[in-house]
Amino acid sequence: MVTIPMEWALWSKRPGARDDNGVLACSDGRLRASHFQGIIRRSSPGTPEEDRHLPRVVFSTFRIEGHRCIGVGVQEWSDEHDGTGRRIAPTRFFVFRYEDLHGHPVSYEGLYEALSQVRLPAAGGSPLDVEVPRLDPERIATFLTTDTQTSSALTAACCLLYRWRVCVTRAENAAPRDRLRYLDAAVALLPYGYRTNISATTWANSATRHPLRLSFARLATGGEDVRELRWKTRARVPTSSYTNLLRSLLDKAPVTALLADLAGETEAVALGDHAGAHAVLERISTHRRRRRAADEGVHTPADAREWLDDEGLEAPLAVAALRRLLPHAQAGDVSRVVRGLRRVPDSELDEWRAPLDETAARLLWREGAGLTGLLQAIPEAWADSFLAGLVRSRPADPGAAEQGLEPMAQLLIERAVAAPGRYPLTAEALDRAVPLALRLVSALVAEEEPPWNELEWVSGLLTSDVLTALHRLVGWDDEPLRTADVTVLAGHGDGCVLTALDIACSRGRLHLVADAFVQWLLGRGGIRPEERTSWGNRLSQLQTDDPGMQALIDVVLLTTDRQCVWMMNVPNDEWDRYAAAFQRYWSRGWAEPNVMFFALDRWLGAMRWGPEVRGRADQVLALLPGLVLPDGLSLDAALVNSLSQARDLSQDPHAARWLDDRGAPYTPPAPPPAPPPELPPPTPPAPAEDAGRSPEYRRVERNDAESILAYIETSMINGKPPGEVYRWLSEKMTITRADVAHDVAERIPRRLADHLSLGQAREWQHRFVEHLCWRQADDAFVKDFLDLYVRNRLNVIGSFVEDLETVHGRSDVLRTRGQQIRDIAHALEALIVDPEATRGRGWLPLGKNKNRAADPPPADPPSADAPEDPAR
Repeated sequence: MVTIPMEWALWSKRPGARDDNGVLACSDGRLRASHFQGIIRRSSPGTPEEDRHLPRVVFSTFRIEGHRCIGVGVQEWSDEHDGTGRRIAPTRFFVFRYEDLHGHPVSYEGLYEALSQVRLPAAGGSPLDVEVPRLDPERIATFLTTDTQTSSALTAACCLLYRWRVCVTRAENAAPRDRLRYLDAAVALLPYGYRTNISATTWANSATRHPLRLSFARLATGGEDVRELRWKTRARVPTSSYTNLLRSLLDKAPVTALLADLAGETEAVALGDHAGAHAVLERISTHRRRRRAADEGVHTPADAREWLDDEGLEAPLAVAALRRLLPHAQAGDVSRVVRGLRRVPDSELDEWRAPLDETAARLLWREGAGLTGLLQAIPEAWADSFLAGLVRSRPADPGAAEQGLEPMAQLLIERAVAAPGRYPLTAEALDRAVPLALRLVSALVAEEEPPWNELEWVSGLLTSDVLTALHRLVGWDDEPLRTADVTVLAGHGDGCVLTALDIACSRGRLHLVADAFVQWLLGRGGIRPEERTSWGNRLSQLQTDDPGMQALIDVVLLTTDRQCVWMMNVPNDEWDRYAAAFQRYWSRGWAEPNVMFFALDRWLGAMRWGPEVRGRADQVLALLPGLVLPDGLSLDAALVNSLSQARDLSQDPHAARWLDDRGAPYTPPAPPPAPPPELPPPTPPAPAEDAGRSPEYRRVERNDAESILAYIETSMINGKPPGEVYRWLSEKMTITRADVAHDVAERIPRRLADHLSLGQAREWQHRFVEHLCWRQADDAFVKDFLDLYVRNRLNVIGSFVEDLETVHGRSDVLRTRGQQIRDIAHALEALIVDPEATRGRGWLPLGKNKNRAADPPPADPPSADAPEDPAR
């Protein structure tokens, strides 16, 4: 049973009086007598012609103060007569808000059964709480037991969906209860939410014009939009995408199951949204297929991923998908695991602890997966043992554990570091875990205001010799780091040395670490070939404002066969400091100078000198003679190749003369009629090891659309809202070119399509464009971006118009959607005449404006011969 609060009114003539029907009494709720009078009159189906037409039930729909409401009028004969001697048939009218059903559907017959027993006081009173039986699909299915009844109900449902009115005739002798069951059966073949816009009655006077959409009457009158169906006569079901799929589902499964699924779709829907109704049937079909696969245990990990991406997945299916996915989960599946875990009943959570612990440890240490969402999803009582288990499960080999240290540090900072007393098991597991403790320090000192109390607790986890090195890194000891300190750190893995560099950069003390670091690196024979990828990735992420330290980073990157990241970005007034340090560190006697030379040679040879590096060519040419190069090798060929193709050397006269001296005089290329956007110097690719990490630790290259899109995708998967993601991109100045911004904007929906619905992905695109327009301070940038964006959108509109011209004459849709086309044209014109007047005006599906009345129905009903959906 569902308890529904209802306001009510008694509508009738007064016994012995000659006046018309009116409100004799009503409840003292929000609605007054005048409100009831207007509602009842608007939905009146007229006076019943004969006694057998009563009892009569009328269902009306309307809005009150923005709430969708349903009115139920129950009219029965009484034993009293009016002043003319006519028998009085009073109507008991009830109103309730659709939202008060709380997702628990009720049937028309159930409403009648409950309300027919309610007797209203003649003097008014309070609103009533009425208990109504829940919709029983099996009871409705009993009506659809013959082909005649099924075809009639299907036809009525289809006509209602396409916004036609339906009148059932030749049912004068049918019992009122049978007519009521027909109404239930017809409407039950649509998603339940359509009832918010379907009005109906068990009998209407043929001479009365009424707005009811589904009715019984002697004759089908009321206009061209009324479709007649004959009682107990087989109807020719219109062919449409909805009816085709509905009949297919009826053939494959019991009618009761389908009606139950449709009854569960209680979200309010507007009539005419046949595409939405078809999507509901597809979803029901998908859910059935999934339930069958789960029952038979044949669903695969790929199926489980697809299921868990569905926000509307039923709890039992979510549990089945989670059980299948966990043993095969990958880093990108963490958000899916979280969604599945949240659907597990609380009483069954304990049995998931062991598999979740095992999966989390595997994803963290083997793939570097971010587990923040999983930590937030598990019960607080698990958190301590969960974190402690992750710490203890780290691989003994420091290199194998390296990629899991940063996401593990993030988990600890979110929970255990701020309140270690609440996480005793985690604190015990962390004792002497040097690599992890150093990562914690690195993350804490990177904050604008480092939490020194937390740092002190973390430092207590370190061994005494490592603690001495930490004091010098952080600044608690003014002495520079010594080579012996670096050796101690390296004893816990080379990753600890790189973490020490991170800490020194955050504290502005890299210059006090550099000599010891270089000496240690030279002493171990440099960076070995198998280490170059991991070292290059970590070194590329170091951030410092010191030009001398930027030079150190570039030189060490060259020893890993990677390109420089700072040389082209050093400010001109800092170049001398950079160049001096570069020459000094280059000349330190590295073990494999050929690797450094060829890395620099490839990079300079591929350099595209242009306006963004004006003056830098001369500076680089002045730097190179001071470098000691391997015997017989020169960088001249690479520089001749790249400088001779430069777009602009007007600020580099020495470079132009240098080329001329080598027989390759520089000739500035003629500007093309429509020059392509200038590209920045090549940037290193995003490290592969970062693929599964949380966005806070992911490197994003400036003006590189692919890495920016990867950051947006990863942030979305980790639950970041679009505003926060785009603010971070703005603060880091990752997009400074209009063509890159346009490329990112265009690709966002496709990039997010595997994780979100199309509407949600487009919302991320809309928020990105909105952020660029309102948060960028550079007006020229915004103007250039909008020029590209709007021009592209106009081209798309033009292509759509050409497509419509191609099919025009073969379809009546353009003719029947004339108002929609005019609305679109007016909207485009308004954008030119008064853009502010159109800001914030949303457009409903099919182009209906939210503030405009619904379009009239199509000129013809869905045809039984039409091969396609009439809406197409």
